[in-house]
Amino acid sequence: MRKALKEFLSNSRSMLIMFSIIWTLLLVTTLLDNKLATHIMLNSFHNPGLDVFFKLITYMGTLIPLGLGIAIVLLNIRKGWYIVLSQIFAFLITQPFKFGFAHKRPALLFYEHDVELPNVVDDVTLNTACNSFPSGHTSAAFALFTCFIAITPAKYRWLQITWLIMGWLVAYSRVYLSQHFAEDILFGSVIGVVASLLAYVCLYRKEWGERPLFKRCKLNKK
Repeated sequence: MRKALKEFLSNSRSMLIMFSIIWTLLLVTTLLDNKLATHIMLNSFHNPGLDVFFKLITYMGTLIPLGLGIAIVLLNIRKGWYIVLSQIFAFLITQPFKFGFAHKRPALLFYEHDVELPNVVDDVTLNTACNSFPSGHTSAAFALFTCFIAITPAKYRWLQITWLIMGWLVAYSRVYLSQHFAEDILFGSVIGVVASLLAYVCLYRKEWGERPLFKRCKLNKK
């Protein structure tokens, strides 16, 4: 377990530091004002191109990561199961918090305070349930992209940075589309990282499964 943990932290150290810096900056932003004002501020940069972009990228927090993991199993058993297990952990950690805290979604809270919800994106159905905290899309996305960071060699730093940016873009899409508040994506991102770490420690304690699911058989030539 210690060896796997050390490998994870060693290969992902730079990205985890960058993640922590962005996370801290966003946390400070949320503490400077109330959640409605913070949401309005973070949701003030809209245009038609970004509307389309964030409506699409937000799907990376649905069942797509799980599907990718299952597909990758065909190419590499351990890496695929790593992604699948991280998604399971992210779901199991997120759901009790969602229904335990029962925080109101932006659309509902703005309505109750008689404040107009800013920049509502066309063709987006606003969730009005009391299950806003934390963001499940964000935890799923960060579990996926943290897995990608962990299995990407550190020498490909540019690719690790790309995965980190992708995680934050999916997270921000939830605010952009007014489905979550900033605090929801903050803690959803932590859950995703933790889920990936737990899955890594479970599956990378020893060497196994670094091969396709269906290994090609070699014919013996006489």
